[in-house]
Amino acid sequence: MNIDDMVSKFVEISRAHNQKDDFSENEYNKIKTIYDNCLSSIIKNFDAEFIPNLIICNTYNKYSTVLPVKMKQNKYKYYVLYDRYLNEINQLFNTIYFDENDAGHDIWKLSYELFAEDALLENDEVLLTYYGLNKVALGPFKTNVGSQDFLDFISDIQEYYIIGHELGHWVYKVLNHTHTDDLFNINFNENWISLLKDIQDILCELYTEYEKKFIDKDYVILIQEQKSIINENSGVLEECFADAIAYAIIYNYIQVEFNNEINKKLLAGQALFLEIMNLQLLAMQHMTVSEESFESSVSIRLGFFRNYVGLYFEQVEKSFEEMIQNTVVRYENRITNLMIECFNDLEKRADNIYDGLTDIDGLINMSKILGLSDAYKNSDLI
Repeated sequence: MNIDDMVSKFVEISRAHNQKDDFSENEYNKIKTIYDNCLSSIIKNFDAEFIPNLIICNTYNKYSTVLPVKMKQNKYKYYVLYDRYLNEINQLFNTIYFDENDAGHDIWKLSYELFAEDALLENDEVLLTYYGLNKVALGPFKTNVGSQDFLDFISDIQEYYIIGHELGHWVYKVLNHTHTDDLFNINFNENWISLLKDIQDILCELYTEYEKKFIDKDYVILIQEQKSIINENSGVLEECFADAIAYAIIYNYIQVEFNNEINKKLLAGQALFLEIMNLQLLAMQHMTVSEESFESSVSIRLGFFRNYVGLYFEQVEKSFEEMIQNTVVRYENRITNLMIECFNDLEKRADNIYDGLTDIDGLINMSKILGLSDAYKNSDLI
């Protein structure tokens, strides 16, 4: 078995593949074209031994990643694993965001789906059944957005972002191992270390301002915690570095394909902003079912987006800020507020299920599904 087959086998056994893992030749070609476009934006030549191999999957794990494989003589071969499922979730978020009808039904259905997927990944058949059946009981999604052209554009930009972000991680890892940036077309502000320093400076300045502005608020503690993460954790700097690479790829694409047309440029900015807010909500949902959380990291990246991508809009700064503010208000009203309520309720229901079905020995007793509760039977009503 060669190295490519071994990596493919690893992906096959390490991820929870969904029923849509097969995809058409047209879908494959579209993803491959985006991938090649992203690569051509950041590297100087397509050396087969240098560029990472693309692996495409569709799994409930959702997130794409870079897989480095150590070879002989301390060399690495890289694979970019692109998981199509996150873009499916993004498309649903997008339609809910832009739809004019009440979002409640679809937010509840999507929340049940997300909790069911986490239950599947945790091999929790009880909660998988509960969340999954509730999702099915709600019937089909009801979102209905008329024209699809702008949604297709938004989805393409978000796909560019996901692939570009992972290629950003690849760039970071290559630079760490080779300590040279002459392989890349990207302007690293003299070198990639300078870019990392610029990112850290932007974030430190941003969070210092947050700390001053919200010093009398309870959540200033959270701001201080995130500031500590920036100063102490290189992982979040790598995430922002990967984001910066993705933003450079996308705005190069906008410049080439649309001649920097302001409406397309702003819509691309909105697509990216929606993507990061989607990731933040997914991180908050995951935090309700796992002790491991990446919510702080995504929140930091959200702040980085607002300050870094704004540099691409220096000539139309007011239009960019208006787009950001309008998007925040609509996103909160249509998605965030109700979805957090759903997350809280579903977390409580999971606790109630285990409190109600678990025996003293810690085992699940499904016979407790039927019958009045002990609390009711022992109440004064009888």
